[in-house]
Amino acid sequence: MQNDVPFQDRPKLFWSWFQENEDRLAAISGHDDPFLDSVVEKLQEINEGLFLEVAINCVPKEFVITAAGDTKLFPFVDILASSAPAIDGWKFVALKPAMGFDFRTDYEGVEYKPKEMWFLPLIKKGDQRFLGLRIGIRSLPAVSEKKINSAVATILETGLGERAFAGDVSYFEVVALPSEPEKEGYMELVDLPRYIPWRKKRSSKED
Repeated sequence: MQNDVPFQDRPKLFWSWFQENEDRLAAISGHDDPFLDSVVEKLQEINEGLFLEVAINCVPKEFVITAAGDTKLFPFVDILASSAPAIDGWKFVALKPAMGFDFRTDYEGVEYKPKEMWFLPLIKKGDQRFLGLRIGIRSLPAVSEKKINSAVATILETGLGERAFAGDVSYFEVVALPSEPEKEGYMELVDLPRYIPWRKKRSSKED
């Protein structure tokens, strides 16, 4: 796909390429399949901020187009996904969906257990829409603050979904979990997907 192709025409060309390579895509058996790199390259010919995730152990397979949290690209991702052709065995999804926090993940060799994490809501005076989160981890890993923050950002995006994390969480920080978190106002991270709509509803009443 050439740079001189009008931006509005690029989705059509991408999906044409996808259909032409449907057999190769259907044969993908793992996330380390080198052909996935070719798909990413094609997506980034549309915009370099686009990426993908593929869920292959389900029927239909899920092709998730992500903007890596870049909210400016969210409307275009929606258009790109909605313009996808109907292809047997595939489901096309705009932005990473919410998965909840009942999972474990390995980030650069360190295991994180979101189900054992807690959060403390942080407010900003005069801004009802601001939602900050103090994320408490019982035993902070012995890695840099930058790596911990990157891991937690990935966890929050996975648990809440890309759209909700970018739109609803204004700020977060990571700390060692107090010995008695409930007494200090912390809640379990698994309750965050229920807390956010409750908080937004309450804030709308106070506006």
